[in-house]
Amino acid sequence: MNFRHKRTLQNDEINLTPMIDVVFNLLIFFMVTTTFDETKHLDIKLPGASGGKAAEKNEPVTLSIDSKGTMTAGDMGCDSASLEKNLCGLLEKAKSASLVINADQETPHHFVVKALDTAQNLGVQKLEILARALNEIPGGQTN
Repeated sequence: MNFRHKRTLQNDEINLTPMIDVVFNLLIFFMVTTTFDETKHLDIKLPGASGGKAAEKNEPVTLSIDSKGTMTAGDMGCDSASLEKNLCGLLEKAKSASLVINADQETPHHFVVKALDTAQNLGVQKLEILARALNEIPGGQTN
């Protein structure tokens, strides 16, 4: 007696259609939910601060410093040597004695000190340093 059952040949191919549908749906989802921010010139992550008030709307001159020490005064790039000249021109052009320093949290300290020294030498009367509120930082705490 033969107790073996005859096996039928099964189709061993994998159907990729459902996986492709899922990938296309994910692609469409990410394309629709992505936002674009074109106002940044440098990739800067602001450090946190728990106190202070929002900046006034008097159009101060902005000095941005990224984590590698690259400086941008207004819309012009500059280095440590030309910083004073560029800031002086921008402050006169804007008819402002106000400066905002927008430094990355990873910026080496000496770049910020150089900017503060330059501001003092130029007679800047109002100086602001941008920071994010601690409640905007994941895991941020207030003391």
